[in-house]
Amino acid sequence: QSNLNFLEKENLNESLFSILKKHGLNWKTKSRSLEICAANREETSLLDVKLGSPLLLFVDLILDETDQPLFYSKQLYCANRMKFYL
Repeated sequence: QSNLNFLEKENLNESLFSILKKHGLNWKTKSRSLEICAANREETSLLDVKLGSPLLLFVDLILDETDQPLFYSKQLYCANRMKFYL
């Protein structure tokens, strides 16, 4: 398992991935999924939507060279209040 204590002393306004690379951490697997889901009770209060409202769920996972999780992200977007610029 990677020791990430060095992050406490880094300027985290920079790119996380450039900081990891600077410290010799590399990754081999990246995955991103996108799915439509329904808002649960916790999400309804956090996002001010009705129970069961449609949300877009993005999940990112990056593994290091030894298959240990290095980065995990779960992002929920209210489908009726979003705009993506591609």
